Amino acid sequence: METAVPKLVVEADINWVKGTLGNHQVIRLSLSTPYYASKASPVADASSVTVKNSAGLVFNFVPKTVPGEYVCEDFDARLGENYELNITYKGEKYSATERLIECPEISKVIQNEDGGFAGDEMEVTMLYTDIPNTDNQYLTVFKSPYSPIPQLSVFEDKFYKGVQMSASIVEERLKRGDVVEIRLEGISKPYFNYMRLSLQNVAGSNPFQAIAANAKGNIYNKDVAGDYALGYFRLSETDVINYVIQ
Repeated sequence: METAVPKLVVEADINWVKGTLGNHQVIRLSLSTPYYASKASPVADASSVTVKNSAGLVFNFVPKTVPGEYVCEDFDARLGENYELNITYKGEKYSATERLIECPEISKVIQNEDGGFAGDEMEVTMLYTDIPNTDNQYLTVFKSPYSPIPQLSVFEDKFYKGVQMSASIVEERLKRGDVVEIRLEGISKPYFNYMRLSLQNVAGSNPFQAIAANAKGNIYNKDVAGDYALGYFRLSETDVINYVIQ
């Protein structure tokens, strides 16, 4: 049976959660399995994993106890700052650049017990107000205790400048006392396009592990022209609410 050559998979999601320093960050490396299946093999022997800001300050991500995880404890998160990712693996160098994107606060969470198409499911909705006077894109994440895969959606403010926006999850199994983690993240337009394509192609799978082959990320191989790692390097300000079902 024909198999694909394993590719480097990079989960480089730098999230600066509101109210925190943002100094603790993790980058995960693995190798894809044949046909880019949902399981991946951890990469624990990268020679170097770093992120550099526009002033030239380098933040080192070093391997810890979990295979494939590279951790930085002194990251300096700044809104609007440009950062450069550099990875050296098996003698090849991978690189990407991105900007840390702002996000608004989650202003309110609404619970509706008559949600869904049949009107008999629990629906949880986050509300937030678009940042005015600029083009914005957002990633919303809902983590239910009844699903191992979070629900992700992307939105842009093309027709909703400065107004209230929303995102929801519908889950019939949710009951009083259950906790739903709700996340709102500011993202760049290129990452918005990447995630929109990825979510269209991997419905029902984890898009961070099963990236569609035609959804090319921004992490390129500096030593091999036209070669890209799977995954994306991006930086987001993030608001998080752990909502308890009433």
